[in-house]
Amino acid sequence: MYEPSVLCPSLQYSCDACGDLPILRRRWVCERCEDYDLCEQCHARQHKRQRERARGRPESGSSTTTTTTSEEDENGDFAHDATHEMRAFAVEDDMEPVTKGKLRDCVLDAASRWYVETLRNAKQGDANAAALAAQMLLVGYGCNADADEASYWQNVARSSGARRVEGVYDELP
Repeated sequence: MYEPSVLCPSLQYSCDACGDLPILRRRWVCERCEDYDLCEQCHARQHKRQRERARGRPESGSSTTTTTTSEEDENGDFAHDATHEMRAFAVEDDMEPVTKGKLRDCVLDAASRWYVETLRNAKQGDANAAALAAQMLLVGYGCNADADEASYWQNVARSSGARRVEGVYDELP
């Protein structure tokens, strides 16, 4: 999944299988699907399941075998199939903090890494992280400002029961 709010272009992708954000080391991209990215671990799991299916064995760790197909989903889009060709891209950024250079660059890097961590926690269901991500997106703190995305995370935070922190995100609409 493409995350345009993340400042560093090499870290703008999250795994469509496990949701890991950002994808580090190697990102696998489907050649057929418009926006389908996998981390190294999920790609290896998918490849292993595909080999087991080809050999006629049930998938390890499951009692029932489910297969993915290229049939259209409810939106009319084609779903990703494990048989689709995938290409690997090396991710050069390793999320290490910037410790040299101008103070402005170090602070921007720290804020950017904080936003990525906040977004990762929000995607994993942390209501307070969702509220914080909304505020960061509203003002562009550590990320590219995006009012629509901020509104989405505000709704997630509100419906998940985020606690209000006065002066930070105390005015969720």
